[in-house]
Amino acid sequence: MPILPQRRELFPMEASCGARSGPAAKTPEEFARQLRFRRSLQETSSLPPIPPGLLSFDAQSRTGAIDASSVPSGWLHLWSPLEKWPAPLREVYRQDVLAAFPTQRKRATPGLDEVVLCLTVSRCPRKGFRLEERSCLFYCRGICALATLQRRADEPNPSLSPTSIGYYLGIARQRASLLSGRVQAFLEQSMRAKRGFGELCPPENSGTGELPQSD
Repeated sequence: MPILPQRRELFPMEASCGARSGPAAKTPEEFARQLRFRRSLQETSSLPPIPPGLLSFDAQSRTGAIDASSVPSGWLHLWSPLEKWPAPLREVYRQDVLAAFPTQRKRATPGLDEVVLCLTVSRCPRKGFRLEERSCLFYCRGICALATLQRRADEPNPSLSPTSIGYYLGIARQRASLLSGRVQAFLEQSMRAKRGFGELCPPENSGTGELPQSD
């Protein structure tokens, strides 16, 4: 996930590591960490600039902003609500702005199952030092499916309800219910086809044994 142009101020350690060559990496882990730093700085430099009338970084706190967020070397000031930002900037920076200004988030819709956002998962080897890794197989609309499953593991029914799935994916509840049923049937058939896993599956009550139709 891209971060705000003020990344050097928000993450001075990362900026300093990327700015100087430093000692040569002695282990594959150190080399991989240096590559992640460089990739992150390269991604930041290619982002579109944010007009100061929308958001600004200042050394001192200022009055008049609709919201302010303290960072190690100054303040981020939000001057315009996110919904009033130009569409291209809103698409790129939405998650960053919400992470910096939690009070700007809309109230959660009642009855939704709890999920874990990718940006809140720490020490993830898939995303390194980035806030999000959208190419990850477990990433979906800002949600980490793996962390969500782990969070809900102790629930009587750890799966998300069709209402929640539909809300998070932006589709109708009926559509979410249909897709959930197809996914469940596909997983059960795939497990039955594997030696060992098939013995752990409950007996089939009915069915033709055909794979569900793809949508």
